Amino acid sequence: MEKLLELNDITFGYTSVPVLEDVNFEVYRGDYMAIIGPNGAAKSTLMKLALGELTPWKGTVKLFGVDIKRFNEWGRVGYLSQYATHINTAFPATVEEIVMTGMREWLRPIGGGNLRHRAENVLDMVGMGTLKHKLIGELSGGQRQRVFLARLLAGSPEIIFMDEPTTGVDAIAEAEFYELLDDMQKVYNLTIVIVSHDINAVLKRATKVTCVGGGKVHVHNTPDLTQDHLAEVFGYRIYEEE
Repeated sequence: MEKLLELNDITFGYTSVPVLEDVNFEVYRGDYMAIIGPNGAAKSTLMKLALGELTPWKGTVKLFGVDIKRFNEWGRVGYLSQYATHINTAFPATVEEIVMTGMREWLRPIGGGNLRHRAENVLDMVGMGTLKHKLIGELSGGQRQRVFLARLLAGSPEIIFMDEPTTGVDAIAEAEFYELLDDMQKVYNLTIVIVSHDINAVLKRATKVTCVGGGKVHVHNTPDLTQDHLAEVFGYRIYEEE
């Protein structure tokens, strides 16, 4: 199977204190990788290292087999931050316009056609097609979340990174988000790397789980992840096994 992401012997910290030490993990095409851990465990830092936003003190990061320092095919990569939907509600852009900002001329089109046609396709996919002319500030948090998912899809990425994407939405919108993400993965054959506080939701779906805690990273195939592993990272039991 093709490796899309590799972190090899990564150590990184702020000032002189390491927050991650000797980290190794790989993401293969088709993986659904969940990154979990307690608050302050450097989960977002790990994702920023994977995306080249931070430079490790030691070790290498590769995307699609290319060192992150030389990687330039960013059209193959999508990213949704936890702050993506936290916008000024007076921002004068429509839903359709927001989605179109995710398209670049060097990206592969989804099903061909012009930019507006592509925008309509992905908005329909996320159930927001009828609201394409609405201003983004007029939408609820859950609806804005769907719009930014559509924007992500419009770029036709092969791997998507999401950092706490359900921050600030209610429980119903959160559940709908994960169901929508399931559909997106199937339709677009996406590889997913997601940092999430919703442990139960991601453990039901992930093929691999990266547990971050105490500066260490442990990667498990989901079926092999036990309550003992989780308790070691979080310090307490996360959920009741069925």
